[in-house]
Amino acid sequence: MCSYMQSMNARHDFFRLIQFIRPNHTVNGFMDTYIWEDDVDIMYEDLKTKGAILEAKLINLLYGMRGVLVYDVDGYRFCIGGPSK
Repeated sequence: MCSYMQSMNARHDFFRLIQFIRPNHTVNGFMDTYIWEDDVDIMYEDLKTKGAILEAKLINLLYGMRGVLVYDVDGYRFCIGGPSK
């Protein structure tokens, strides 16, 4: 019987390898981390001007928060949020 890592190395499907490394990526709507920012509007504008990969525009949420989803260069998904103004 081969080990789990041997079977992973035998696969040529890169997407399955990424799922192994980043298990949260396959969960709909889930993020890798949450970052609290007191003034999320300034952070959002800064990220836009620097060319960040934004999933959507900055949005107001029903529970009094404001946030945006951002991807880093490795594909990790961050939510940057704070209080609505």
